[in-house]
Amino acid sequence: MSRRLVLFLGLILLAGLVGYSLTHRLLPAPATDAEGRHRWLCDEFNLSPAQSARIDALQASYAPVCAGHCDAISRAHAAFDAATEATARTAALAELERLKILCTEATRAHLHAVAACMRPEQGARFLALMEPRVMHSESHTGAPALDGRP
Repeated sequence: MSRRLVLFLGLILLAGLVGYSLTHRLLPAPATDAEGRHRWLCDEFNLSPAQSARIDALQASYAPVCAGHCDAISRAHAAFDAATEATARTAALAELERLKILCTEATRAHLHAVAACMRPEQGARFLALMEPRVMHSESHTGAPALDGRP
């Protein structure tokens, strides 16, 4: 290899390292998924720090409730799948549907509590966006994320 080529490749490597170092030090780290949702919610609905803190507290208190619903629905699915007799399958399906309704109602109540932390017009817009997302399919995946993603 010629000396010029080695020098050229060395300069390219050095430029890359300097560029990486500068961007790593000067640019903020990418937001986590939760931080991104929180930032979207605050920006989209013009939340004050006090409103944001109230919503954060609601989210934290609802997380174990939602996890409990998810666990119960998962167990009910397993019971339905394991049932072999028609009567047992009918009872398991009824329990599964009851749990889905309970979860949906609790999630809707949570969304209304979140909306109540916002200015009325923003709360109405929030509910119009979020309430249609409170639907359950065969695979329950938890409460809808409080962001603009489907």
